[in-house]
Amino acid sequence: MDYKMLINEIQAHNKDLIEQVKEKNVELQRLREENKRYKEALEFYGNEINYQVFIQNGKSNIERDGGEKARQELKGDSK
Repeated sequence: MDYKMLINEIQAHNKDLIEQVKEKNVELQRLREENKRYKEALEFYGNEINYQVFIQNGKSNIERDGGEKARQELKGDSK
């Protein structure tokens, strides 16, 4: 058995695995950020105060929003 060849194969395989881990970490970070945006949108819609009508404009925050926050998050266009 050629140990140098075996070592080279293992090193090449390790490089491939390291690259895969890096790619998965990038994807994980993207998903965490997406999850954070979705959570913030859900918290807005879940907050009961946002359904109360305000005297100044006669509408609740939910009515004024009209679902825009949800649409932005689903498109990934959060601000």
